[in-house]
This record gives sequence, structure tokens and C-alpha cells, in this order.
Amino acid sequence: MPQYQQKRQIKTLLIDPQMQKEYTLLLVVLIIVAAIVISFIVNWTIRESMTGAYRLGKVSPYEVMSTINYLLTVRITITLLCTIFIAGFLSIKFLHRVGGPIYRFRITLKQIANGQIPNDIHLRRNDFYKDVAEEMNKVLAQLRNKHENANKLVAELERIPKSSLPPEVSQNLSQMILELKKI
Repeated sequence: MPQYQQKRQIKTLLIDPQMQKEYTLLLVVLIIVAAIVISFIVNWTIRESMTGAYRLGKVSPYEVMSTINYLLTVRITITLLCTIFIAGFLSIKFLHRVGGPIYRFRITLKQIANGQIPNDIHLRRNDFYKDVAEEMNKVLAQLRNKHENANKLVAELERIPKSSLPPEVSQNLSQMILELKKI
């Protein structure tokens, strides 16, 4: 079975926007909350350790710790912001492996609902739900087989000379042929 390879583009970044946005938003909110909590803990710990008016020569420990507090807060914030962007990108990429197959299944089901028999579903190498795609391909093969059998039956029924049949049988046969053609 050939593997389906589709190149991602910016416009196809969000296959299932609702699911991908919700998941990414949840992930980003969790990381932001973690960043705020970490910043407060670092700030609170440094401030708590500076509760005395100590002096070490000309250098005040409070000034040193205040500088360290500022540097830690800035560096941790930058690190967490980078993590948010990387996590957001990776979550969208991961959700493509879930959302892409679901999108293909939905398109296939819509085609079946419209009376078409679509081609087999081919997923990308790293996609999830390959077992579901195999099962859907079996169903599609059965639909194609039934459609071919119906077409053969219609062809056989159309070869019957209607002039040799009684009128009501000929009419019933014509109706059955029309019904089979709808299938």
C-alpha cells in the first residue's frame, strides 16, 4: 500500500482548528501558570533570605540578592516564553498526527453520504489511527464490490428483451433497473 505524503503548508497548519487551538491553549496556559508560580517562588525565596540588614564591607547583600533576583526572573521568564513557543509548535505538529487522519475519515464519510465511493484512505507514516484506516478501506472495498455487482446485474437485466415479457413484468423490471442504478 503506497504511503500518503502531503507537504504541510502554513494554510494547512490547523487541520482541525477547534481541537488544535483548544489543546494548544490548554498547554500554553499551563506553562504560563508554571512560569508565574516559578517567578513568584524565586522572588519570594530571595526576598525571604534578605530579611536582615547585613553588610559585607562596602557591598550590601540586599543589593547583590536584588540583582540576582532580577537576573533570575528575566532569565526564567525568557526560558519559559521560549518553552511556550516550542511547546505550541510541537503540540500543533503532534495534533496533525491525530487531526489529519480524523479529517480524512470525515471527508471520506461525507463522500459516502453523497453517494460516492472514494478511493482508499492513505495516511502519512507517523499518523495515528492506521488500524481505523485499514478497517475503513475494507468497508470501501466491500462498497466498491457491491457497486460493481449491482452494475453487472443491471447490465444483465438490460439484456433481457422486454418485448418478450408481459407488460407488467416489463414495467417491474424497468423499475428494478432504475432502483439498481441508484445504488
